[in-house]
Amino acid sequence: MEFDVALVLQDGQCVFSSVSQNWPTAEPSFQETGLHLPPDHDKRAVRKLVDLSVRTVQSFGLRRGVLHVEGKCTRSGPRVIEVNSRMGAARIHQMVEAVWGVDLIEAQLRSCLDLPQALTPSRRPRCAVVNAVVHAPATGRLAELPFAQVAAEAGMSVELDIFGQTGQEVAGPDSTFATVLAELTLSGKNLRHARRRAAQVLRDPPRILPA
Repeated sequence: MEFDVALVLQDGQCVFSSVSQNWPTAEPSFQETGLHLPPDHDKRAVRKLVDLSVRTVQSFGLRRGVLHVEGKCTRSGPRVIEVNSRMGAARIHQMVEAVWGVDLIEAQLRSCLDLPQALTPSRRPRCAVVNAVVHAPATGRLAELPFAQVAAEAGMSVELDIFGQTGQEVAGPDSTFATVLAELTLSGKNLRHARRRAAQVLRDPPRILPA
């Protein structure tokens, strides 16, 4: 099981951490398919991964700022895959703010200005966020990219980034690297709720015609 770990360091100490759980990748390309926050994996295993991530960045001499660590929870314990002295990409900062009430952009700016961090993370997740990547299901020409509407709910957001265009040639899994058509980021009151809302939006698959 793979995870993305966001860390905020101040004077060499971790003052905040957030863990996003990655979904199984598409084979054989290992393309990302999505993730969710907070994780629903074994809490003790996740804590061990966070502890290892903190020790790893400290051993590299990193002392301040927002960092992005990728790692795995294995049967043999936590393993670090890579360490980045930057914030996580895409919508990670928005997801962290939605779930924990922590603005990673502000945290990075305060670090750059040598100001103390002023973090007040929520003690419990304020919501759950699902991030799903939509790939072309086959090679051919994109005929339709349907997305269903979900009913608006108080405090629950839906962000849809569409990259595919009707009529374009797309590659499916048979070409190893499938074309990314869209990315959905959606929140719910809990993970089950967020997954259900995401499934409603993505219930109709992209329609591909032979090239």
